[in-house]
Formats: sequence, C-alpha cells, structure tokens
Amino acid sequence: MHLRQLSCCLVLLLVGFAVNALAQITRGESPQAEFPRPTLQIINGSGDPIDLFWINDQGERVSNGRVPPGKDAIITTTIGHRFAIVGKDAEQVVNSKVPIQAHRFDPEGTDGVPAFYAQRTDAGGFPIVASATVNPYALKEAKYLVDMMLAKRPDVRKAMVDSGARLCILAYNEFTTDQPEWARFREAEPPPKFKGLSGRDYWDRRARGMGGSQTDPYCSCAEENLLAYPGDMYSTENILIHELAHNIHLRGMTNVDPTFDRRLEDTYKAAMAKGLWKDKYASTNHHEYFAEGVQSWFDNNREPDHDHNHVNTREELLEYDPGLAAMCREVFGDTELRYAKPQTRLHGHLAGYDPSNAPTFRWPPRLVEADKRITPRKTPEGFPTGYFYMTNKFVEGQNLVLESAPLTLRERGNFSGMQWKTLPAGDGYFFLTSQFLEERNQVLEGGNGEAAAFMASNNGVTGTRWKAVPADDGYYFLTTMYMEESKKVLEGNVGDAKADRSDPFKGGPHMVARRATGTMWKFIPVE
Repeated sequence: MHLRQLSCCLVLLLVGFAVNALAQITRGESPQAEFPRPTLQIINGSGDPIDLFWINDQGERVSNGRVPPGKDAIITTTIGHRFAIVGKDAEQVVNSKVPIQAHRFDPEGTDGVPAFYAQRTDAGGFPIVASATVNPYALKEAKYLVDMMLAKRPDVRKAMVDSGARLCILAYNEFTTDQPEWARFREAEPPPKFKGLSGRDYWDRRARGMGGSQTDPYCSCAEENLLAYPGDMYSTENILIHELAHNIHLRGMTNVDPTFDRRLEDTYKAAMAKGLWKDKYASTNHHEYFAEGVQSWFDNNREPDHDHNHVNTREELLEYDPGLAAMCREVFGDTELRYAKPQTRLHGHLAGYDPSNAPTFRWPPRLVEADKRITPRKTPEGFPTGYFYMTNKFVEGQNLVLESAPLTLRERGNFSGMQWKTLPAGDGYFFLTSQFLEERNQVLEGGNGEAAAFMASNNGVTGTRWKAVPADDGYYFLTTMYMEESKKVLEGNVGDAKADRSDPFKGGPHMVARRATGTMWKFIPVE
C-alpha cells in the first residue's frame, strides 16, 4: 500500500475494499482527536481510470491522485470539503457530509446505481434496487421491512443515505458476484481451507446476503428469503433483518453517534466474560453479536441449533442478555415490527402476491462442489451412522418403530422399510429415507400439520428438510424447515393395528404443536 502526502494534508489510499483499510488510514492521523477524522470513499464503477481533485475555498482544484477501474480510494478529510471526480466523458462533484461516506462514480448508471438494476424503490429515501429478474413484491417487502425497522430513527436512516448505503436484492437465480458491487470477488482468493475453489464459486455459495462495512457501503439479501420461496436455505429467519442490522450499525449509528461502536464492543466483551452465547454465532465478534441480537429483537432468530441457543424473541433477549437488549432498544426503540413470514400477511403491500406460483431455490450445478465444501456433510447429532430404527418414548415399550411403506408404527422386525438413514440437506438439515425407498428417491415429508406425514419424491422442498432438536434423556424432537417457525414437531402414537385409514391423524405420524412422549424420538442402530 502506497501513501502520498499532499499539499492539502489529505491522505489518499488506493485499496480494494480491504476490510482493515479504515483502521490503517485513521491510525495516528489525528492524535488529539477522540474519534477518527471523517473519510470519503470514492468507488470507480466505470471502465476507465478517474482523477480526483480536492476543491479548496478559492475553487481551485488540487490533485488527489487517480483511481483505476473497479478500485476505490479512501480520503481522510473534513465535513464540508468538496471533491471533483473526473472520468473519461463525465465529471461529478461530491461533498463530504458524514464521518463515514462513500460515493460510486458510474456514468452509465443513475445516481451511482449500476445499470444492472432495472428496478428501484426507496424506503424514506434509502435506496432499494434489484435487477429486472426479481419479483417486484420482493422490493415491496424489503421497503416494508426497512421502514418498520427504522420507523423511530429518521436520523439513522438519513445518515445511512448520506453515507452512500443501499440495499441490493438478489434474484432467486442470481448469485453474489453477479451483482456489480461484489463482482470483484470473482478473482478473490477464498480462505485457505477452501483452496481449489474459485473466488466466484466460494462467494456465490457462501453468501446470500451481505451487510457492508465502514469500507463497503452496500448490503444485500435474496428474493427467495424475502418471499419465502421453497428451498430457501434460511427459511426460519429473515436475512434482510440481519444484514441491514450490520449496515445500520456501521453506516448509520457510527455516523450519528461515534461512541456507539465502542459501547457495543464493551457490551459484547462483558457478555463474553459472563459466558453468554458460548460457541454460538453471536459470539463471533461484536458485529455479529449486534446483528443476531437485532434478529431476536424483531422475533426473528432460529430455534436452537449449532449456531443458536434458545434466544429468538425480544422477551427472551431481555431476560438472557439485558445489555444487548438495551443496545437494540437504543437503536430501534420498542418498534411494532414482530416478524412473520409473508404467507401469513397477504394484504397491504403483499396484496395480490400468490405464493403458490413461487419458484424453488436450488444451487446450480457449478456450485455443487462448493456446497459440499462449505456445508460439511456429517451425521446429524443424535443419529447413528448408517441405518437405524425410529421409535418414540410413547410406543417404545410396545416395541413399535416407524415403517415407511406404508408410513405407520409397526412391531419391529428385520424389514428394509423400517430401516432409516439421513441424507444431508444443507444448512444443518437432513432428509429421512428408508432402505426400502431410497432407490426410489423418496423421503419423509412432514406435511402442513393438517394431515398425516407421508413419503414423497425428494424435490428438496422445505417440508422434507428435517432437524433434530434435543429433548431429554437421549430423545429428540423432529421438525421440518417448513414447520419450524410454527414450532410443530413429528408425533407418532398410533400403531398399525389401531390405525383408522379414514382419519389421517389416526393413520400415521403427523405434525403437532404440543410436546408429549409421542413427539420424543429415539434412533436405534440396525445391528
């Protein structure tokens, strides 16, 4: 990295969106100041080099160097200073407005927004953009969520807008490096543990949403998550809430209150010292700590799994980590938003949206290898390796196990239809099939809770993606990605001899909201 001292005492760094650029640029620049000096990031979104000039009080232009295509420059400056950006066929002037600010020079776009984005809306001035491929209802849903999250903080919203932030929505069949803001990742080297993957494949599989930073103004989320399409890998949470929380933190609150980040980090350290969030995603750093807390503040975090504990609502957050809850209340207030999936509120901005016509999200063939590498394949917790019998606490004394053909509880025997195995489904979920039906590509489908569970062709739908949640004494509750939010689990309490085929709830296992011995499953290895 090369530094050049200029007559106007500004330091220009040419960087490639390096995460640590801001720390490097501000360290020691203003030793008497309590906070770093303001920075202005100029992003060259054109295909030609651009020249930068500081405009002094006399209107004279002082050269601030050149930025190659696809690169950016961060200038340490003063609020109110003006800079001219001169390209091959266009020129723009930008004013420094807030401590953390970015400006994208892209003459082929509009207001710095690339031409890739054919659809645009805004939430109180905060830009939301998408390509022509994205369902327009995704933009409406995004606008609704942004408005609700920032309802009590117009100052934070304005700071984000002034900082150059915006939300970019991925289509269900688009991927991170398709978007101009992250196209540079195509050539980026993935982490060492993923050596052999291209930067493009790594980032396209790794991220269905980006939060931005103090050196990256943009955040993103995906259409399939906003509108809850089948196959959504994050079906029990809303990724916009998580990623926008990062942007609110790093582009909004940092500009409104320079003490916020430091106070948040102190709160995070105090929580870690108490052993809170141990081994969970919220313990990663104070950025993820806040974003995970925001999800729970809006009742939008996952049920307990590898990355999450029991906290997923505002009330649980207030009880478990009052410090983090206080930070959320400071930012958002007691907002009305308590998130629910769009299928439950098909009115207002979602009037006319028909979920039955939604496409299914799937990883394309080119990302199959990346998916295997990034999502480790292992036997789910509580399950034996290989085939196993499934019984539950209510019927195990009767020697009953789950039979797949037909799906019912029968006396245990050496039959292939009773011998189950798990298949990886990604993101911590698994498919359940039997030795008898495996070659037919049939898996257990939990249904919608209105009828019995059944065996179905494996099309990857959310009702076939299972998760085991520990109960007690070696038993587990079984829920599906589709039913997880409603807290329904699989119950089996009627043996085949007592089954009534005219009543689906007496004909086989089904999904219920209660917790009882018939919902507590055990997995016995086949000898």
